[in-house]
Amino acid sequence: MTAAPLGPPPYRRCELSTPASNERMLAKASRSEVDLVVADLEDGVAPSRKEEARRTLVRAATELDWAGKALAFRPNALDTPWFLDDVTEVLAGAGKRVDALVLPKVKTAEEVAFVARLLLQLERKFSLPSGRIAL
Repeated sequence: MTAAPLGPPPYRRCELSTPASNERMLAKASRSEVDLVVADLEDGVAPSRKEEARRTLVRAATELDWAGKALAFRPNALDTPWFLDDVTEVLAGAGKRVDALVLPKVKTAEEVAFVARLLLQLERKFSLPSGRIAL
């Protein structure tokens, strides 16, 4: 099953954010009746668990049934040592199942433009349709 596409706000009645490091919470979120699940790799994950959380998110995105809901992920902030690996590894492993990237702690419009260009390049690299991942 493919996830529900992101639509304008009226289509997202309820959103749920959960730490990407917690398999049990991700599984529960996949069975919930929310419209959008945001898997958090940033504030909800201890620094010592960042790599494990990425693997957990990829596994959950590809193995659980996300029918009827969109799946987004929130990477670490752009100025952290984890951002690039967060985006690259999640899109490499689960880009076909992820609908959006929620960019945290944005300081400038240029940061958003940079991430938009990065997403387009990674979509091309991983053979995903251009513009597949919403920002």
